[in-house]
Amino acid sequence: MKKTTNRNSMLLLAAMSVLVAACGEQQADASKSGQPAAQLGNTAPIRATVDIANPVDHLRRDQAIYLDMAQLGLRADADTAQLGFYRGDQVVAHQFIDSDADGQRDQALVMLDLQAGEKLQLALRDKSAADMAPQVQRSHAEIGVKAGGNWQGSKYEGGVFQDVEAVTLPPQYTDHSQFLRYEGPGIESDVIGYRVYLDWRNGFDIFGKQQAGLQLAQVGLDGYQSYHEPADWGMDILKVGKSVGIGGFGYWENGALTRVSEVKGWSARIVEDGSLYSAFAINYDDWTVAGKTVDVRAQLAMVAGSRLARVNLKTDPGLEQLAVGLVKHADTEVLKGSLDITGEAWSYLATLGPQALDGQPLLMFVLFKRETLVELTEDEHNQVALLKVRGGELEYYFGAQWAGEPGADLSPAAVNATLAAEVERLTYPPRLALGNRASDSLKQELGGAANALQWSKLAAVSEIERHGMELAHGQYDTMREREANWEYTMGLLTQGVYQVGQATGEARLTQWAQSIVDSYVTDTGELRGYDQSQYNIDSINSGKMLLQLYRDTGAEKYRIAAGHLREQLHHHPRLDAGAFWHKQRYPYQLWLDGVYMGMPFLAEYSVLFENGASLDEVMEEFRVTREHLRDPATGLYWHAWDEKRQQGWADSDTGLSHYFWARGMGWLAMAIVDTYAIIPAERAGMRAELAAMAQDLADSLLKFQDDNGVWHQIVDMPGKTGNYPESSASAMFTYMLVKGVQVGALPDSYRGAALRAYDALIEQFVLADANGSVHLTQACQVGGLGFGRDGSYAYYMSEPVIDNDPKGLGPFLMLGPLAQQVLNP
Repeated sequence: MKKTTNRNSMLLLAAMSVLVAACGEQQADASKSGQPAAQLGNTAPIRATVDIANPVDHLRRDQAIYLDMAQLGLRADADTAQLGFYRGDQVVAHQFIDSDADGQRDQALVMLDLQAGEKLQLALRDKSAADMAPQVQRSHAEIGVKAGGNWQGSKYEGGVFQDVEAVTLPPQYTDHSQFLRYEGPGIESDVIGYRVYLDWRNGFDIFGKQQAGLQLAQVGLDGYQSYHEPADWGMDILKVGKSVGIGGFGYWENGALTRVSEVKGWSARIVEDGSLYSAFAINYDDWTVAGKTVDVRAQLAMVAGSRLARVNLKTDPGLEQLAVGLVKHADTEVLKGSLDITGEAWSYLATLGPQALDGQPLLMFVLFKRETLVELTEDEHNQVALLKVRGGELEYYFGAQWAGEPGADLSPAAVNATLAAEVERLTYPPRLALGNRASDSLKQELGGAANALQWSKLAAVSEIERHGMELAHGQYDTMREREANWEYTMGLLTQGVYQVGQATGEARLTQWAQSIVDSYVTDTGELRGYDQSQYNIDSINSGKMLLQLYRDTGAEKYRIAAGHLREQLHHHPRLDAGAFWHKQRYPYQLWLDGVYMGMPFLAEYSVLFENGASLDEVMEEFRVTREHLRDPATGLYWHAWDEKRQQGWADSDTGLSHYFWARGMGWLAMAIVDTYAIIPAERAGMRAELAAMAQDLADSLLKFQDDNGVWHQIVDMPGKTGNYPESSASAMFTYMLVKGVQVGALPDSYRGAALRAYDALIEQFVLADANGSVHLTQACQVGGLGFGRDGSYAYYMSEPVIDNDPKGLGPFLMLGPLAQQVLNP
C-alpha cells in the first residue's frame, strides 16, 4: 500500500484532535464491547481498546493477533516501552514490531489463549510498575559470523562466532566457507527452529527440538558437524541435498525448480528478535533466471508457540510465478489440502514419512492461499507448489513436526488435525474492532449525522491519499491484488467520491473520479478493459459514472461508451423466468448483486436515450427477484437462485442458496431506491411497486438490526460463533433508509430509523488513525457462490474482513450528501 507523505489541510483538524486528546487524561470509549471503561480494572488512562472475538467453537492457544499501530492511535516513532495491553487489570503478552522490515514499527502483536467463541476487550494504557518486568523470550532470530580470523581463499580460518545484526557476504564466500554459523541466519520459536543456507543452494533446513524452549544460541558453536548428531536439545533433522529443503523457493522452468543460485550477492539482517515475534530479511541481488535479472527480498518470521515460519517475498517486476518446494524423500506420503475452496482461504502441500536424518517420522508442509496457486507439481528433487506473484509480492508459510519432539503424535489422524488447525488459523483469524483517542476526539467534534457530509469528505480524501490513481487503467490495484480494470468496484468508488465532490464543491474530488473513469474511455468512446463477450452483469455498474459524466459535460464519448454496455444487455443471457444471468460462467443464476449492477443503469439509460422503453424490463427484474428470492417467513432475501437446481450451493428442491448474506441484500436495497429515483413520476404504478418492495425490505431488516444499530454478515444469526457486525451491508441498508426517505420510496416515518442507523455506522465502523486518516472498518472483502464457494455458513465466515473495501466505502461516501440533507432538516 502506498505510504502517505503529505497530509492535506482537511485532515489536519483530525490530527490536531488526536494530539489534544493524547495530552488529556480521558479514557477511550469502551462501548463496542458493552463494558464500561471503569470496569476494566485499572485507573490509568486508556489510549485504545481492542475488541476480540474467537471465530471458532474451540480453544485456540497462543493466538497471535496483529494490530495496526496507527489505528491504535500510535505513530511509528511513539515511545511504546511504557505501554501494555490489559485484560481487566492483567497485562497480556505483547510486542511492538516492524512487520514489513522497512525500519519502522507498524504493528502491535498480542498473544492470547482464546476460549471457544470467546469475546473479550483489551485496553492499551501505560503499564504499572509491577508490570514492567521483561516478558519471557519465546522466539529468536540470529546471524552468527566469525571474527578474529582471516580468509584463506574461500575458507575463513580461525576466529570465533559472534552474533551480528547484519551481514553482507564477501565475493569469495560460498557453501562450507566456515564463516557463517550453521551456514546462514536462523530463526526459532519455543517449538521448532529453521535456518536458511545463505549461498547458491538457498535451501531451508530444520532444527528439531527434543527440549522445548529456545535452543539456537548453542547450535554450531563448536563446528559444522556437531548439530547433525543427536544432542540433548535436538538436532538438524533434514537432508536438503539438491532440493530447496522445507519451504525454500526458486523458479519453475523446463519442468524443474531452479534454485536462487545465479546471484550477484547476498546480505541478511535481523529485523526483530523479540519475546513473541522474531524475523530476519535476506536480499538476493541481481538474480539471473529465465532471461531476467531481478532483485528479491525475503523475510522469514516466527511467533511464540507456533511451528510456522511466514515467508514474505518481494521481487522486481518480471517474475509472475515462484516455485516453493518440499524436499522429496523415498517412502513418504504426499498430502494435499482441498482446493475446492474460496480464493482467499488457505490450503497445503505436505509430506509425511521417515524422512528425518535420524530415520524418525517427519511431517513437512507448505501453506498457501488458494488464489495464489497455479498448480501442484514435482521434479526430481522437490514436491512443488507453483504460486503466483501478485504486485511483486508473495506470502506463504512452511512448517514441520518431528517425531522426536516432546509428546509428538504423527499418526494419520493427528497429522490431519494438525494441518486442518493450521489452515483454520489462517483462514479464520480473530474478529477485531479497534477504538482510540483519535476516533473519540473526532467523533466528539463532528458527531454523527449532524456532519455526515464532512465524514464522507474526510473518508474520500483519506482514500485518495492511501491509493492515489491505483484504480486507473493499467495501474496495479493493491486492494484487489491485480491490475486495475473496468470493474464494478471502480465505478462504485468513483461514484461516491464524485458525489461528495459535487456536494462539497471540492473540485479535486470530482477531478480525481473523472480522471479514473477517463483512463478507460477513449476519445471515440471505446472502453479499455471491457469485454462484452463475458456477459458479466457486474461490468455494467461502472456505466452509471458514464451517464453521470455525460449529463454533467455533454461529452459524446461518454454516451457512446455507455451504449456499449447497453448493447451487452440487449444480448445478455436470461433465465427462463426472464431475469438476467449473473454472468455467462454462472448460467441460469440470479444473484441479488446483479440487480444493483444492472438495473439502475438500464433504467437511467432508457430514460435518457430510449424514452423509457426498457423500464418494463427493469421492473420485471425486480419482480422475478422478489418472487424467487424473498423468504416469506422473514421478508429477507436469499443470496442467489439457481433456476436449474444444478449448483452445489443450491437447494435441490428450491434452487436457493442457504443463507441471508447481508451485502447481497444491501445490493438489492440500494437498487430499489436508486431505480425508484430514476423512474419518472408519471410512471406511478412502477414507483408504487418499488416503494412497496422498499418498505417490506426495510421493515424486515429493522427486525434484525442489532442492539448497536448495525447488521451482521449473516443477518438473522447475530449470536452465532464467527458472525460479526459488517460495515458494507450496514452502509447499504442505511443508504436505502436515507435515500428512501429522500426520494419518497419510504415514508417520513423511517427518518428516525435512518438516523439511528447512520449514527451507529459512524460509532461502530469509522476509525481515525494517528495520522489523521479516516477508515471504514470491518467489511467482508468478497462474497460469491460456486468455484470453490459452497454457500455454507463456514464459507461466509471464511472471507477476509478488511478496512476500506470499495464495496463499503462507496456507499458510505454516497451517504454523506444524502444524510446531510435528509437527517438534518
